[in-house]
Amino acid sequence: MRVGRTDPEVSSICGKAIPAHVITLLDGTIMGASLGAITVTVQDCRIVQIERTDRILVPASPGLNAPQKMSQSSVALCRRKILQEIRDLAYGQVTVKIQDGLPVQVEKTEKIRLPRIEGLDGEGI
Repeated sequence: MRVGRTDPEVSSICGKAIPAHVITLLDGTIMGASLGAITVTVQDCRIVQIERTDRILVPASPGLNAPQKMSQSSVALCRRKILQEIRDLAYGQVTVKIQDGLPVQVEKTEKIRLPRIEGLDGEGI
């Protein structure tokens, strides 16, 4: 799979297509990651924010522990996993933890909007 391309079945949120420029932005964010996390925030069935948090380890000697960037296959795997997790997400976040240039953990937080209930606290009585 080439970076920047997605399978049609995983490139939508709540049945709405994800714009190509958002996929490109997501790929660029993933490519630059080597240690840290990438968080994708969804509101009203659309991606509204992509955040990358980088951690920098200070080596004891120069040249040790050089950070590894993600390979093309790791970028594709990370993008595919993010898109699979947000496919049915109306409100919430998906965070992918990255170590040594590889995705190692996915966390998904879903928020469910409740309709406003009338009659509570004496309203409508």
